[in-house]
Amino acid sequence: ESRGETAAGKGAGRAGKVFGIFRKKRKCDIVSPFWGFATENNRKGAFGLSFFPAAGRRSFWSNFPGGLIPSRCAVCAGVAPRGAVCAPCEADLAALAMGPACPRCGHPAEREAECGECLRRPPPFAATRSALQYDAPLDMLVTHFKFGGGWRLADFLAGLARARLDLAALGDAAVAVPLHPARERERGFNQSREIAKRLCRGGKIPLMENWVSRVVNTSQQTRMKDRTERRRNVRGAFAASPQARGRRIVVVDDVMTTGATLEEIAKTLKRAGAASVTNAVLARARWKSR
Repeated sequence: ESRGETAAGKGAGRAGKVFGIFRKKRKCDIVSPFWGFATENNRKGAFGLSFFPAAGRRSFWSNFPGGLIPSRCAVCAGVAPRGAVCAPCEADLAALAMGPACPRCGHPAEREAECGECLRRPPPFAATRSALQYDAPLDMLVTHFKFGGGWRLADFLAGLARARLDLAALGDAAVAVPLHPARERERGFNQSREIAKRLCRGGKIPLMENWVSRVVNTSQQTRMKDRTERRRNVRGAFAASPQARGRRIVVVDDVMTTGATLEEIAKTLKRAGAASVTNAVLARARWKSR
């Protein structure tokens, strides 16, 4: 359970008391305190007023003609007449466009050259391409997308990636970083697959949804304190289909931090006979140990 979900649940509970509404133990909509998207808090059972439609539901506002109720920016909650974010926040996101980076691991660098770490310990993947640097305000969008019920941001985030990544130029088949089935049921969707689906639309490169699976329900990587722990956490966590043999695979992910998960997936695909593995990620984070 993320901090955002907990805070939202408490906020909705307070709102319920103010309006004389009792908390009920059932799935219900609550208002995200930071973004104009309704979220769901199943575990807390919070009951609150929903001012924006939750995923897949019609709301009171959907009865109004389009444009009467202005959309809100998913970053600052200001008016966003053109879509998910307002113009100033869109400019902030554009400023995060990936600059020089190591072509192998994608870590930001002063110049476009393979970094010392990749020269000392070459990763199992051939290359990494990133659309953006993982920094504010993108980090807030991704966190809300994954943990705050903001799956409607998938189109917007995939659009940011599509403007800078051409999957067909990187390989001949794409896979998304998989979640374990239990984790996916808990979250309701796989954020990497949602981005990958949108990047593969148009038929230039197929998305092979069953070529990589997560067979071990590992702890979340964010709970690991260093790269060594992250690598140990995902060791043996994936399985690959023999259909990957001879193919140039593009692995799609939302955020690359240490690269431990993508390294393990690349090893798994290479053992299954993949000719090469390249990463295509929405955002690349700077790792603190560098």
